[in-house]
Amino acid sequence: MAVGAGLNLVGIPPIEALYASAILNGLAAPPIMVLMLLASRTNTLGRWRSGWLSTILVATAVLVMTVLPLWYLLG
Repeated sequence: MAVGAGLNLVGIPPIEALYASAILNGLAAPPIMVLMLLASRTNTLGRWRSGWLSTILVATAVLVMTVLPLWYLLG
């Protein structure tokens, strides 16, 4: 509540602050998801590694979650 009140006092509109936080969250998530790709390596998890479908889905999500926020910020 204090941060919200401070943003209001500074003059930052709340909707723009929500947009900015969503963009920053979108940029912070892919590096964390890249760690999930390590689960597809046999030497990391052995026989408990994730399958090819999981690897493809995570890689696609990382790609989309990296490209779209950057496209929004630079476009």
